[in-house]
Amino acid sequence: MTTVPSHSLQRLLDEEPFVRLLAHSLLAEEADEAVQQTWLRAVRDGGASVVEPRSWLARILFHAAHSLRREEHRRERHERAVQLATSVVPSPAELLEREESRRMLVVAVNELPAHLRTAVLMRYFDGLPPRHIAGQLGLPVTTVWNQLRRALQLLRERLDAQHDGGRRAWLLPLIPFANGGPVGPSMTPGPVAARLSDQGKTLPMQAKLTAAAAFVLVGLGGVTIWATSGSGTTPELANEPASKKTAVAAAPMDPVRSEAGLQRTLALPGTTASVGAALVVHVRHADDATAAVGVTVLVMPVVGDRRVDALRRRTDERGEARFEALPAGSFRVGTDRSDDGKKVDLDGKKTIDLDYDLPIGVTLTGIVVDRTGAPVPRALLDLAPLGSVDTDAETVAVAGEDGRFMVRSASFGAGAVPTPGPVAVFLGARANGHASSPLQLVTAQPRATVELRLQLGTPAGTVSGVVVDAQGGAVPRAILRIGSGLTTGLAGASGVPPVPATVHTDEEGKFVALGIPPGTQPIVARAATKAPWRGTCAVTANTTTSLRIELGDGATIRGTVRDTEGSTMARAEVEVGNVEDLAHYRGVTSKDGEFQLTGLPVGDVKIAAQHHGAGRAERLVKTTAGNVARCDLQLSLGLLLRGRVVDDAGAPVAKAMLDCVAVAAKWAQRAVSDADGRFVVPNCPANVKLSIMVRGNGIQQRNAPDVDPSAGPLELRVTRSTGATVKIRGSVVDHAGKPLADVSVRASNGHVVPGPTRFEMTGADGRFELGPLVPGTWSVWVRSPLYPPFQTAPRDLAANAVWDLEPVQLVAGGTVRVRVDGDLAAVRFVVVDGADNVVSSFSDSGPTPLVSSPLLPGAYRLCVSSETVTADAVPFTAGSGKEAAVSLQLQTGVRQRIEVAADALAALPDRVTLRVHRGTTLVTVTTYTFRQTRRPAKELCLLPGDYRIAVFDGDRELVATKISVASSGSAPVQLELR
Repeated sequence: MTTVPSHSLQRLLDEEPFVRLLAHSLLAEEADEAVQQTWLRAVRDGGASVVEPRSWLARILFHAAHSLRREEHRRERHERAVQLATSVVPSPAELLEREESRRMLVVAVNELPAHLRTAVLMRYFDGLPPRHIAGQLGLPVTTVWNQLRRALQLLRERLDAQHDGGRRAWLLPLIPFANGGPVGPSMTPGPVAARLSDQGKTLPMQAKLTAAAAFVLVGLGGVTIWATSGSGTTPELANEPASKKTAVAAAPMDPVRSEAGLQRTLALPGTTASVGAALVVHVRHADDATAAVGVTVLVMPVVGDRRVDALRRRTDERGEARFEALPAGSFRVGTDRSDDGKKVDLDGKKTIDLDYDLPIGVTLTGIVVDRTGAPVPRALLDLAPLGSVDTDAETVAVAGEDGRFMVRSASFGAGAVPTPGPVAVFLGARANGHASSPLQLVTAQPRATVELRLQLGTPAGTVSGVVVDAQGGAVPRAILRIGSGLTTGLAGASGVPPVPATVHTDEEGKFVALGIPPGTQPIVARAATKAPWRGTCAVTANTTTSLRIELGDGATIRGTVRDTEGSTMARAEVEVGNVEDLAHYRGVTSKDGEFQLTGLPVGDVKIAAQHHGAGRAERLVKTTAGNVARCDLQLSLGLLLRGRVVDDAGAPVAKAMLDCVAVAAKWAQRAVSDADGRFVVPNCPANVKLSIMVRGNGIQQRNAPDVDPSAGPLELRVTRSTGATVKIRGSVVDHAGKPLADVSVRASNGHVVPGPTRFEMTGADGRFELGPLVPGTWSVWVRSPLYPPFQTAPRDLAANAVWDLEPVQLVAGGTVRVRVDGDLAAVRFVVVDGADNVVSSFSDSGPTPLVSSPLLPGAYRLCVSSETVTADAVPFTAGSGKEAAVSLQLQTGVRQRIEVAADALAALPDRVTLRVHRGTTLVTVTTYTFRQTRRPAKELCLLPGDYRIAVFDGDRELVATKISVASSGSAPVQLELR
């Protein structure tokens, strides 16, 4: 018999249609696989205690989709890396040409004036930074910088003169030395420098000059070494005070020009302005084949990282973006509103034209306004996908002088053919002097046009500056995240908090970020081969804070993943860092079980490997700047649960999916039965009971609670189901009988059922059809942001039944607007009905700040949920098509600490709700979760007086007590759950 999930688990399962929709918007064939991984990882990572299930589940799904979608890319990168690692043997003529060029460079260095030659040798042979050279020579550091610049200038002039001003003639043969090619017999720059360093200063001057010449190349011709690390020192974290950082800052840039209109092309590593091929990308809108103007095109090597390796350029009035000086190799091409789904191979010589059709998406139009409702000119529009953990929010457009904007082809799809189902994206705005707007979620069918109103926030500041390496050189293509919150893995309804600013440095290392809230804000910066940098900056409203950020060399971890038998494990996932962090690194092992992660932090780094069928492994690795650390990982299966899935007749059930969870241990794992119905679940937690959900094609779902993995083989009997033959169809109309398009309709039977047939968006005629579904008891939910939600009563549907809902007419609901006098920081307003059930919550951020979502006509109370201010709950009535107004005087109350202890409970609820009454009147509602502790605590602000506080699990009261709050403060209150 099928067990109905508990109320706590049902909260997560209710979001299955959303998870399913999101999975199909990210993936095609592998969407079901991503959904399965999502449910398993949810509990393992702490899903039993989430406050916002939809947002939390979406972030897990993004990670799962990312894993599946990028495995092929990782394999291609590994193969490409192997090709790059295989050197091409030069011809005898090329060797002679290189040797002659090297000899001339050594002679030129030797002929420098003594003081300049000394500076060059200390800098490029000894590897000393200018400040250390200055200390040893007793000179100001600026003098050392000037000597180095003068020395490089003299070298350029002398070598140019020897080749009639043709720098290409002497620079090209020297490029192999900068890339680690032969410098002399059995000598390369890296080993030579190491040997010279080991042997001290006793080597002949000629050897010193030879080694120094190889490194001075970088300064001579602007050659950037591909995928190699310099000899920089360990990066220093940003612990200096803001005043010190500002003192050494670069001059601020024009924010709009730098971030939204930058047109200069960056050179890929390993190239110069006159070397390599050109790639011209012709971007068109797939729906009408017109040129896509102002779209940012991204070009990156197949072995690269979208965040730190991509070249970015906006298309011109013809829809073209031109990239010069690209070396031979394979590259990926994407845009700021689509996945990097195009691959192009370059030979390093001729120009390639690439046609790129933007995926068919939605058109977003609207206006950006400030808090007074006035249009904001030249605001930046940020587009974020409902998907992909490695695709950050991107600036896609600039509003006009009247605040109006239009963004075409918003989709983040991967091709010109629309994916099944609606497009789901977020859009926000930011502008100089204003805090960024909350994000609005747009869910609509491809080719639809959606009108939006984006309202900016309170006065805010700007952060600008420059990113340099340990030698003071500009770091292009660095990525910075400034502010708190997420820029990827975004989920939820409209009103998602503003994303932190995510910006990239230009070829001079400069950046600018707008709309940064006042106060101390965190900053994270990354660049290719550089260790991540973390710090803070003090931001003041209507002021530009200037920074100079120095990135040190990163570390590399290389190794092999093996299974329990010692065999190499292909397609194992290797990870460093948190998926929500900018400094997150992930790889998939090659067919030989090998992996490599670069640009890692320096110090103790935790690296983890996992394979759903072979187990997990973790290690702590000591890394150093610019060096490679070896880390081989062997997966472990741990405690095994073995068993068999059979039907009622005892026949084996193949390909049954088993979702195994242990909420208390925050563990989850998945298994699939083989042809004999047998399964093995590895790495089970010890001394903890498991819950197992069995499902699959042709069988009814079964839940098996309280499974002891150490008790021996487990037999799970399931019932064969009849085919999915039930259909639910109908239409949705508004209160006046007009068909409603793009309304969410889903069917629910209390279980998670694979497949997209349970969810649909209405078409232009308002019609929908759900199914085929399995026979059983079903109800239908209809949701629209403009109307209160609608739910049918459950109905039993037999095989081949068709349930016609003709039509579903949504009610014209009412809203409530709050007029507030007081500080709105960290304040949420909660609407409760006559049974004290929470029906809506909102805040100062959202599509319409301080206005609730549509409510069914009726009587409600408006409460304040905050730890800093208090207010009496205010009754109001929501009228059909009307907006009620409630005025609140926010004031500081008495801080009362309330702790909920669940030590005595073997099984915890997902979360509990605390309701606070004064007399018979509900004054506030808040929730407690048990993700980190069994004794969570919160502080409420209450007016002096007597209260009754009660803890609920759903509608069931668990414990209650009465308290008296004194004006001078009261002792903490503890509620023990039993």
